[in-house]
Amino acid sequence: MSGPPQRSGRPSRTAVSAAVSALLLLLCLCADVGSASPGDQSAEYKSCLRRCRGANCTLERQEAFRANQPWYLALLRWDCADECRHDCMWQAVDRLQANGSPVPQFHGKWPFWRFYGIQEPASVVFSILNGVFHVWMWRKFRKVVPPSAPHYIIWKGQAVGVFI
Repeated sequence: MSGPPQRSGRPSRTAVSAAVSALLLLLCLCADVGSASPGDQSAEYKSCLRRCRGANCTLERQEAFRANQPWYLALLRWDCADECRHDCMWQAVDRLQANGSPVPQFHGKWPFWRFYGIQEPASVVFSILNGVFHVWMWRKFRKVVPPSAPHYIIWKGQAVGVFI
């Protein structure tokens, strides 16, 4: 006679799934609600943004904006709203500094001057150099390490992950 099936002492998949779900729910409940940067919340910035968008980003003004937009801003897909955010950020910075206040972050970033549409030129240059060196070292790796080597696939996956 056979009795009830013997349990292996391991929790069932359902129990593990329920525990993981409960843990994720608990983590979500403990997470802090995100808030905007101090600069975005300043009265100067908000009022400037309302005025700028109302005056420049209407459907009627979009054609004029695109016609007068420099080619490099069009190439980088800056639109009217982006231009308003950028201009208002600097107007707010000027007003805050005139009042003796420190320069705040806007949209999670410190204000940087714009060079041909690129707000952080040094970051762009270093990111490009980082990519160049990754490609260079990957080619060097492929010349030295055969595909049959242990862990080759792991290194290949890691190299692909860098570019994703």
